[in-house]
Amino acid sequence: MFVALLLLFGVMLIRRVKRRAGLPPPGFVFVALGYLSGLAGTVLWLCGVNGWLPGSVMLLGGLWLNQAFALLLILGVGSFLIPRFLGLPDVIPMADERTASPAWRRRALFSLVLGALFLGSYWLEAGYAMGTQAAVLRGCVAIAYFAVMVPIHRTPEPGKTVPLAMNLSLAALVAGLVFPLFWPSQRVAGLHIIFIGGFSLVTFTVATRVVLGHSGNEHLFRSPLPSLRTVTLFIVASVILRAVADFFVESRAGLLNWASSLWMFAALAWSIFILPKVRTPDSTEDGTCKGRRESLNAA
Repeated sequence: MFVALLLLFGVMLIRRVKRRAGLPPPGFVFVALGYLSGLAGTVLWLCGVNGWLPGSVMLLGGLWLNQAFALLLILGVGSFLIPRFLGLPDVIPMADERTASPAWRRRALFSLVLGALFLGSYWLEAGYAMGTQAAVLRGCVAIAYFAVMVPIHRTPEPGKTVPLAMNLSLAALVAGLVFPLFWPSQRVAGLHIIFIGGFSLVTFTVATRVVLGHSGNEHLFRSPLPSLRTVTLFIVASVILRAVADFFVESRAGLLNWASSLWMFAALAWSIFILPKVRTPDSTEDGTCKGRRESLNAA
């Protein structure tokens, strides 16, 4: 069913690409690679489970599906959304970003090379048990990608909650990728840094930005946002407890319970303070959503 859903999504995507008004951002090469890794990873894993492929290929499929699939999607879409969420200046003009300009071609080729290296790192891990070398390669790819495609080091006006949470989530992604370099035997702890501190925090942050932006609360982007700070604090505490739990065998169960409870507190806080705003219409001066659409069309 998962393969069928991915194939259906691919068909719908191709239909829309044919009617496109411009090229997608160059970082969306990562999105394409992420989609392919999810599809290929599922097929390889299923074939391995049925004994049709060697165990190393099955392991590769699992790594592509469970790690590369989500990581590449986040990095690819993030290259377009994150700089705008953080208020960063455009690396290349919008006109060049949506046409086959030399700048677009260079950045697309850069993304393709890095994406291929990223996927190849999992083959090193699955086929040759080179976990440390694979971690080095993935960490270098992520750092190089962020430095060029998502220049978070240029984040303006420190102290805003949305940029702070976004930067923390990206830092957790990189930290989780390089974690096996320092503690090779604690690979699972590093994965939880990626999943909890990276995936879940970036999800809450992007969802907050979208909900506020579509409910007429854009002015809150520049405010401290105590609710999102609370969510961020709970998730940071959760990922720390989950990571250190594997180092303390005797108290591991208790630390895992606290880590999961803190994550649920974060989800509860977000559901209470942010989620209800989806019911608030994004009105304009005439008080209607229709008026906003008409003003956008006129613009």
